[in-house]
Amino acid sequence: TPHVDVQNIHDHVGDCSIEHPSADIFFVLDGSYSTKRAGWESIIEFVQRFVKINFEHGGDMNYGLLQYSDFVEPILSFADKEGQREIAEFIEILSQIKYHSGFSTLTGTAMRYAAETEFMSERGARENVRKIMIVVTDGRAKDIGDNKVKIVGESLRAAGDLTVVAVGVNKAVESELVEIASSPDFVHN
Repeated sequence: TPHVDVQNIHDHVGDCSIEHPSADIFFVLDGSYSTKRAGWESIIEFVQRFVKINFEHGGDMNYGLLQYSDFVEPILSFADKEGQREIAEFIEILSQIKYHSGFSTLTGTAMRYAAETEFMSERGARENVRKIMIVVTDGRAKDIGDNKVKIVGESLRAAGDLTVVAVGVNKAVESELVEIASSPDFVHN
């Protein structure tokens, strides 16, 4: 698994059952070739463990996720009812995801897509709940122009309505994880 403490990340973004009884949590998962199959499997295991902790703590969580490499593949939106209420359903959805092994890593593009599309009410995002994006990557983005990780990260920090957590896998590039996260405190590598 990524060399991070899942419980620590969960505690860091807030014990959702006590401090934040409701949250929309969206996972942005790096399916590029550089993560390798073993890295991809550890990413899926990380997501399973994180969501399992939330299910155990209760609270009103909605989940969404996408996989990206040289393209963005939405997999679960907040509006999808399957996978939102039963951990077994969510794990089944995760187990069905085919690893892209794409030759590019468009992290900024995927982050922008999630922020501008998935956190919208028409995709099931809720008003007045904490909004959290968890980006799991090896931190080797290939975006250009306005989709560069640095630009997207700055834009999301400036907007301030979304907490972005960066989780490194394999030998993640720390400086890029810092550009992704809402603050260096939200980098887990």
